[in-house]
Amino acid sequence: MIKNKIYILTWTIITLLFVSCSTTRMQEKRGIILRRNIVRVDNRNINKDDLTGFIRQKPNKKVLGLVSFKVWFYELNQAGRHDNWFKRWLRNRVGEPPVILDSTMTVGDGGQMLKHLHNKGYFNATVTTSIKHIRKKKANVIYSIKTGKPYKIRQIRYDIKDTLIRRLVFADTVNSLLNRNDNLDSYDLSSERDRITRMLKNKGFFLLSKEVIRFTIDSSLNTHQADVNIIINGATSTGNDLLTHKQFRIRNFTIYPDFENLSNPNLKTDTAFTLSRTDKLPFPSVHKYSFLQKGSLRIKPQSILNSLLLNGGDLYSLDLTTQSYDRLSDLAIFRYVNIDFKPVLTGLNPDSTAWLDCNIQMMRNLAQSNSFEFEGTNNGGRLGLGGNLVYRNLNFFRGGETFYITLNGAAEMQQSVQQVNPFLFFNTFETGVESGLSFPKLLLPLNERFISHNSRPKTTFQIGFHMQERPDYKRYITNISMDYDWKSSNYVTHSLIPIQINSVRLINPSAAFTTYLNGLDPRFRNQYTDHLIWALQYSFLYNDQQLNRTKNFTYFRFNAESSGNTLNLFNNILNNKKNDEGYRTLLNIRYAQYVRSDVDFRYYNYQSSKRVWVFRAAAGIGLPYGNSNSLPFEKAFFAGGANDMRGWILRSLGPGGYYNPANRFDKTGDIQLESNIEYKFPIYDFINGGLFCDAGNIWLLNPNQDFPNGEFTSHFLKQVAVDAGLGFRFDFSFFVFRLDAALPLRYPYLRDDRYWVDLTNTKLKNIVWQFALGYPFQ
Repeated sequence: MIKNKIYILTWTIITLLFVSCSTTRMQEKRGIILRRNIVRVDNRNINKDDLTGFIRQKPNKKVLGLVSFKVWFYELNQAGRHDNWFKRWLRNRVGEPPVILDSTMTVGDGGQMLKHLHNKGYFNATVTTSIKHIRKKKANVIYSIKTGKPYKIRQIRYDIKDTLIRRLVFADTVNSLLNRNDNLDSYDLSSERDRITRMLKNKGFFLLSKEVIRFTIDSSLNTHQADVNIIINGATSTGNDLLTHKQFRIRNFTIYPDFENLSNPNLKTDTAFTLSRTDKLPFPSVHKYSFLQKGSLRIKPQSILNSLLLNGGDLYSLDLTTQSYDRLSDLAIFRYVNIDFKPVLTGLNPDSTAWLDCNIQMMRNLAQSNSFEFEGTNNGGRLGLGGNLVYRNLNFFRGGETFYITLNGAAEMQQSVQQVNPFLFFNTFETGVESGLSFPKLLLPLNERFISHNSRPKTTFQIGFHMQERPDYKRYITNISMDYDWKSSNYVTHSLIPIQINSVRLINPSAAFTTYLNGLDPRFRNQYTDHLIWALQYSFLYNDQQLNRTKNFTYFRFNAESSGNTLNLFNNILNNKKNDEGYRTLLNIRYAQYVRSDVDFRYYNYQSSKRVWVFRAAAGIGLPYGNSNSLPFEKAFFAGGANDMRGWILRSLGPGGYYNPANRFDKTGDIQLESNIEYKFPIYDFINGGLFCDAGNIWLLNPNQDFPNGEFTSHFLKQVAVDAGLGFRFDFSFFVFRLDAALPLRYPYLRDDRYWVDLTNTKLKNIVWQFALGYPFQ
């Protein structure tokens, strides 16, 4: 067997080398082939990725660094005497032409790099390009960069003519992007100009453009220092140009809830609703909100007004306009939203401000829709079929509420204690109904404006009922929840679930299955016995990731949950007695009582747009008490699987140092500690690789005779498991398929008198393969 594998591997390498050599011979006829671009910089503060971005010629991608199959297809199907559509398709669609070195482009790219270094403050930098020929007609291009000493900012001065603008800019200097002793960076100067412009637009300066802000630099000090002077020109003319330095207030709103034809200037509409509001400060004024539409309104005006963060009489604000746009776009009934403003040229107001009129155009989605979804299921490796019939209403109460109801069904082949004849290859059937209703606001007795301007609140009610029929039993599962979601900043999201009810009832279990359950640990048995969870849950999420930007970011999630306390208080008040087993029930179902919390911290460090380090640490603890001896199965902690400890199969690790190969049931714990590190890198085209290492385990809070050595003690570090491996990520943009090969390096228990694995005796069967969709930790 080993000889056969070596034989196949040897011939694979020989084939790749042969293809590579034949492709090279075909390419050599056209000129020098670009093999690699090398950028060498003598300054660690310079980002190489920024410099390589100026290189226009990129070498052809290769598999395992040996051969470019795309070039091979291109060369093999060149136009000849027998050219046809299939060859053209292979040549132009599958293949790609070889990259032939162009020395003129190389010199130009070096010049762009030099300009970039000047913009970063390195005015004495030099960029030298050289071509190193290797292996006949192949060459590397080397960019050698010496940055020299950068110019620093010595002083920052302001020259602002307008007194109001000067006062606002000086009050906001704490947010300035420019500081003394920073590099004289042109990119930072441009960003500071954008920041000042945005700040002033948030203060009402609607017509102010960034062109009025300019910089003068005095670098004649001969000390590699420069003085920066920020100049904001004043209004030098009269008429409309004078308004560029004036603040604007919003006068009237014209709203089109069903603006179906934006290109028709003669669109005839009816005034379906009008609202007037009078302000006394800073001066008496009347503001109108007019809803224009053909026929009657199909959405409540107040639903739209609640999404607007600007009122009549307010100073114009760019940020509040953007946030209003986001909140209107969150209303699923609208597929298009546009907000624009038009100055009203009727002179200045008593406070020297001018007027703006706001126009809001919205185009509707279809309010009601039906769909059928067919899916394949995979439950513990057992395949099945399923389908969903979905009805959706995007404007249920004419206030932008989203309602859905789903009828679902599935059939699977599951392992059972009692053997029965399957029906069409299936022995397990599930049917159910789920429904949800989402409101674009917090259903609380308070004004949403007291929460946050960009809170984007939402209240969701959900209810579901499922029936599972298996050879051993019939089970009814009921879920009810109420969820509040809102944002307190661009990066912080809160979720409060004051009501979360999960009920499981087992009906008519077979005698064989009952006997089987009695032999199991209570932690596993609980998921097949009647139980009720009435929980309160809060989640905090911080995520400063900026989409479409290659920037380091932090992800932090905190969850806290308690269950059974409300029911326990209710029973104490009514003095309800415990049942014969010593537990309290609701509707004859024992309810769970526990507190649980977990945290998940991740840091993403980008080396380039496709190379990133991911560091993760996670911890959790659950404490059952009162009416519960253990955490419910669905609330317990697990270890092993494609998204945590990849060296172990799903839910097979732990607890603690417990090991019993005869126990193949899912392992659960009350405590979880875990850390992960992964390096993601490109391999070829849509294929990415990942090197990873995982460390962690789960533990019990208290000793358990069924799981010896499973409890958490002061020696818990001896029971930390470690694995490492290599993964492949097939990124097709719309979905990612992941294959990870992990090898356990350290077991949480002794094997042959050692914890660490002897790698010299490692075999292929020791590798654990994990299949999953999506990247890990996302």
